[in-house]
Amino acid sequence: PQGTERNPVDPRPRGINVWGHAQALLTHEIRIIETPNTETLYSCAILDLQDGPVVIVHPDLGERYFRTSIWELHGDTHTISQKKDGAKPPPYALVRSGWNGKLPDGLKTIRMHSRYVAVAPHVAVYGNDDLPNVRALQKGFKLIALKDWGVSNKELEPGQPMRPLRRPNTKTPADLLFFEELCETLKDITLRDDERAFARQAG
Repeated sequence: PQGTERNPVDPRPRGINVWGHAQALLTHEIRIIETPNTETLYSCAILDLQDGPVVIVHPDLGERYFRTSIWELHGDTHTISQKKDGAKPPPYALVRSGWNGKLPDGLKTIRMHSRYVAVAPHVAVYGNDDLPNVRALQKGFKLIALKDWGVSNKELEPGQPMRPLRRPNTKTPADLLFFEELCETLKDITLRDDERAFARQAG
């Protein structure tokens, strides 16, 4: 929460559309990530695509291993990596399904099926003496609204908190709240064809 001291290994962001950057390496004692990599520094951002696509910019990471995972609410995962994209990946626009605008030249696209997505790079650290170098690289990760891309290129403003999963003043019995939360979550997801029958049953 805001105002509390951050654990240096914790990459979780304190808000929407902002980065959180770990400053120390994870250990086997930390379960923020179920199977943590203890030789990389993690970063994380939760993005709200409600107002349009967001462009992810990576710094030039040279020969250093990195991997950026992007998760949708479905659990589907997309990847930007050294192996696939090289040391300095091109800018990627995260575009929510249903958006039909025009993208500028030079942008790669990842089509997302949910309003909220998690973006989580992790970058190799070659010993404790290398930590300051990776912390400097973390500052090169940028989030830019498509409408500002190629104009001001200013970073995203912090967004509104995530929409609550329970309806205001809900009267749903406790044993049925899971289904209410599920239905509210479905409002932020673009359903795939194989999910539509289930969604109709869920109401």
